Amino acid sequence: MKTKLFFIAMSLLALVGCDIHTPIEMDEHPSNITFGTFKDTRDGYTYKTVTIGGQTWMAENLRYCPNEAITDTRLRSSIDPYYYIYTSIEEPDTKKNFEKYGIIYNYKAAMKAAPDGWRLPTSGDFYELMSTVRNMKGCYNDYDLMLMLMAPEDLVWDVEKNFPYVNCTGFSGQYCRHYVTPWSWETYGRFYSSTDMEYWIDDNYLTGCRTFRIYGGTDSYLNGTETNEASDGFPIRCIKK
Repeated sequence: MKTKLFFIAMSLLALVGCDIHTPIEMDEHPSNITFGTFKDTRDGYTYKTVTIGGQTWMAENLRYCPNEAITDTRLRSSIDPYYYIYTSIEEPDTKKNFEKYGIIYNYKAAMKAAPDGWRLPTSGDFYELMSTVRNMKGCYNDYDLMLMLMAPEDLVWDVEKNFPYVNCTGFSGQYCRHYVTPWSWETYGRFYSSTDMEYWIDDNYLTGCRTFRIYGGTDSYLNGTETNEASDGFPIRCIKK
């Protein structure tokens, strides 16, 4: 009896854990999820990668920073490439934030940040990713979809962390840390943390500087593209060419 209970407990633990280094094998998945790594020869950083359906993504935000990173919110540009590290009263550790959230890029920097063999995703790439995840076991709405793409350590509520399929895709998304250009009544820009995922995209067939937002709330219309200022800063998730 004890042996039987032990195997049941271990099975439940494996389901909840969803270790991103273990391929997920479920009949409901349209294809296997596999994992790997990629080393960026420009700076030596090694990134976790994940193949979901027919797409291979970096499972971490890009950290590439050819110039000195900026923490001063008074500095901004829509012409020159700018590279920011997120910092705030709540999260003042720039080294930790760099490792966890990567670099925050303005639009000019984002357009040329991807390493060889990789590129900025398009809105179509994100829609394909969302379509794949919606067909997976446990995904019944947009909120489930967000949780299946989110790293558990970045979730706010314990009830979210207890969702059995948290990050079972291995995408390891995070709530977006970004730089916001000052509004008309403000003197300086500011760093901001939001409760959604948002990344720069390269929809070169459209005008404007665009990001893609994946939002887990009841307002599902917020999923999709957003137009931003070229001096705004957002993270990057690269997709393999």
